[in-house]
Order: sequence, then structure tokens, then C-alpha cells
Amino acid sequence: MSSSSNQIAQAYVALVREKKHLELIESLYSDDAVSIEPFAMPGAGRTTEGKAELLGKSQAFDTIFR
Repeated sequence: MSSSSNQIAQAYVALVREKKHLELIESLYSDDAVSIEPFAMPGAGRTTEGKAELLGKSQAFDTIFR
């Protein structure tokens, strides 16, 4: 693993451990990131495209499950 890959991996793990999922998306995901779920959830498709949409999806998840 290259130095920059190692730094990204360490930052990812640190943010997950601190439960800073929104900060993780904001700082480490590209603007055109895509999330594909194994199954569609009620009222949503399997695919979410773009950092802004992923942030919204994560915020909605946090609202429901926290």
C-alpha cells in the first residue's frame, strides 16, 4: 500500500471509529462517488450517485437509526 493509500486508510478507520460518517463522506469521497446497495430499500433505489446524495442518504439513515 502506498503512503497516500495508507494515510487515506488510516483517516477512514479513525473517522469510522469516531462515528463521524458525514465527515468521512465529506473529506474522503469524490464528488461523483456511487453507492450500490444489494437490495432496494422501500422508497429508495439501489443506487445513490454523487457526494451530496450520499450525504443526504447518510443523514436520513442517522435520523432513522439513532
